[in-house]
Amino acid sequence: MENGKIIGEIIEVSSRYCIAQSYELYGCPPIGDIVKCTDDNNEEIFGVVTNISTTSIDSGRRPNPKGPGFENVTDIYTENPEIQHLMKTEFNITFMGYKSYNKFSISIPPTPPKIFSFIHSVTEGELTTLFSDSNLIKFIVNSNMDLKDDVITLTINKYLNYKKTDKDEMIRFTNLLAQALPDQIQRITNIINNLHIEEDLN
Repeated sequence: MENGKIIGEIIEVSSRYCIAQSYELYGCPPIGDIVKCTDDNNEEIFGVVTNISTTSIDSGRRPNPKGPGFENVTDIYTENPEIQHLMKTEFNITFMGYKSYNKFSISIPPTPPKIFSFIHSVTEGELTTLFSDSNLIKFIVNSNMDLKDDVITLTINKYLNYKKTDKDEMIRFTNLLAQALPDQIQRITNIINNLHIEEDLN
């Protein structure tokens, strides 16, 4: 997904999380991705995608099967272009930090973003800045989000693979997890074992 691209708008918001709808059907980031919320103020709010749902725009109706007669799912969408206008993709975002007056803070924002605020993918520089704060991992693992450990694993995966991780970086994250989850050795082990690092650790 293109860095900094606007991908949707907030349709529900509270102090700790929001729900956004993507402009395109299935056009949201994957679970574990970090995104940015902006409006006309100078504050930028960052969060992690924790849930994705695609449903009918009409909440009282479910879609009916389009087959038989199709060999693959792509053909169903091609032959039924109206699907794009009858369905919607929404995604939950748990807030984890904000930027105000060029300063990053790992915390829920003092004021949540407005309805219809834009949702952007983050830039590489923003991702690096967020993960350079040692408080981020502690904040994520202690937050009350859906699919917590799965999200933690996917989020760390994204960053470590982007950084082309070496052993020192992996050790740093292991230590941060240990500090954030004292006396939870099995949980730490499960998270680390589920990481899928694309680069060889040298």
